[in-house]
Amino acid sequence: MLQFYKIMLPDVKCVEEDKVTVDATSVATLRDHSPWLLDHFIPAAVQGDGKCLFRAVSLALYGDESYHVLLHLLTAVESLLYPSLYDRTATEYYQPFKVDACLLLSDYNSFVCDVVRNGAYADMHTVFGTQLCDTNTNTDTLAHVPQDRWASPMTKLVVGRGVQTEYALNVLWTIGASEYRGAGTPLNTNHFVPMISVSSATSAQVEEEEDSAQQGSSDITLDGSRDAQKLSIYNRFKNGSSNEID
Repeated sequence: MLQFYKIMLPDVKCVEEDKVTVDATSVATLRDHSPWLLDHFIPAAVQGDGKCLFRAVSLALYGDESYHVLLHLLTAVESLLYPSLYDRTATEYYQPFKVDACLLLSDYNSFVCDVVRNGAYADMHTVFGTQLCDTNTNTDTLAHVPQDRWASPMTKLVVGRGVQTEYALNVLWTIGASEYRGAGTPLNTNHFVPMISVSSATSAQVEEEEDSAQQGSSDITLDGSRDAQKLSIYNRFKNGSSNEID
């Protein structure tokens, strides 16, 4: 039916950081646990309706959450066409998952029952499936790690079947709508958000801000250029003074 009606995903586009709404809960959590990520990415808010992984991928690739339905369908089709890639008892099972003793995933039947159902829990199998539905990207999943940032089995680069690209989509495991209560509280990572790269212009200005910190300036104020506007946006979300980017 997809081929008959020529239904396909749009071309991947560059999503700018000033075109998304910042996920304030993710910013607060990252500030306490993995602040280095905030130097490189903006966690963008997506709706938490049980389809957040597909919404996150849709927003990061196309600048719009609305393609989550098609991404979900294509992921389900992919998992049904190539069951051995998702079956840990099969020899063709995705090797990075197979050799990771810390990564506990469901069996194939349970995974398929979840992936074809709206609102079901998404795991690394689902992340893997989204890479195989003609998005031509790899996914780098990031988790809040208080000490060693690579220690978590959820922090993993996932490369799809036959995907050859240098473009990596970054998705963060984070907390959903529940309020983040601080660094000493348990983290119930039950939500996905896309991580939008901070532009080189913004990063350069942030470095300039750090260099001038000893002069008593916490924020850089420039003329009304676009770089100055981006820097103001970056300062607001990183310092926790704003939830949203207009």
